[in-house]
Amino acid sequence: ADSQRGPPPPTPPPTPLEMSVAVQQMPPTGPSITSASGLLALLEEDHLDIKAYALQKLNAVVDDFWAEISECLPEIEALYEDESFKSRQLAALVASKTYFHLSELGDALQYALGAGPLFDVSATDSEYVDTPLAKCIDAYCVQHVRVSEGKPAVEADGDAADMAVDGAGAGAGAGGRDQIDPRLVAIVERMFESCFTREQYKQALGIAIEARRVDVMYRALTKEKLAGLTPDAGAAAVEAAAEAAAEAGAPIPDATLTEHMLAHCLEACKTSITAREFRSQVLRLLITVFRRLPSPDYLGMCECLAQLGDDAAVTATLDRLSEGTDRDFLIACQVAFDLVENGTQVFVGKVRAKLLPPPPAPPAP
Repeated sequence: ADSQRGPPPPTPPPTPLEMSVAVQQMPPTGPSITSASGLLALLEEDHLDIKAYALQKLNAVVDDFWAEISECLPEIEALYEDESFKSRQLAALVASKTYFHLSELGDALQYALGAGPLFDVSATDSEYVDTPLAKCIDAYCVQHVRVSEGKPAVEADGDAADMAVDGAGAGAGAGGRDQIDPRLVAIVERMFESCFTREQYKQALGIAIEARRVDVMYRALTKEKLAGLTPDAGAAAVEAAAEAAAEAGAPIPDATLTEHMLAHCLEACKTSITAREFRSQVLRLLITVFRRLPSPDYLGMCECLAQLGDDAAVTATLDRLSEGTDRDFLIACQVAFDLVENGTQVFVGKVRAKLLPPPPAPPAP
């Protein structure tokens, strides 16, 4: 009877759900593997969950097996270009790391931009992260300066980024050449947030000055984020928000570091910041922050006002201080000494003319 039953029916192929469960139950790939060929073979499977699993494991071993992985870069790039593939950012990250080891920094940066939040800007101890991140920051600074001046983000010849890589951030996003690539903006914004989270305010301040991001300068100086502003907010909007925050906010609680960074910004206005309009924006911002100190720094405020050529505001400050307490009068004297020592003769003459009473009228004949 058994011989008449025939062969058993074939086992049906696993469903996608069963395949996904099997992938999740695979043992982790440890550091003892000697080749990535097995993982690369998984990229040829039809099930997307298996491909995603392979990318996850390849990302963990790419530093050791990048030479093998480089032979499958076309398949990895195809996964990134497939917008329906849920792990396309992971594919971009693996491709970026592989190109980095191949010393193809342009391609490494392009795919780092495509990796989105998987490109961890806080991993500053990684050479892979440091190199593309530095290129991103350089490109962003150059392009944001151009946009702030009313120019296209990238020149027609594509050289505005002034980078050692070709085309990174140069109109690769939806904004074309007139706007900064939003992926580049996203990386720099995450880098700023990482700086503030790790309390690296000086680093954030230096990059903000280079990129002419006055809103980030304010946050680095006061540790307060101006509400309602986007990364492309104009200088007028930033100044208005800073003034409103200064009027409503309490004095800066821990001003020691702020005072040091204010001195750095003031020195930068004298030396390295050559664009007149941006220098004026920074000086007005510093005046706002000087007022927020627990003890307002009138010396710094008047120095900023002198650089702005606002003799009327300096005169009003000296009048107010000279009519105050004995300490206020001493501060007024110090401000006057500094003006005579560092100010131009023309500016000092204007302040003196406003402070001194008008000469008496000549007697009638």
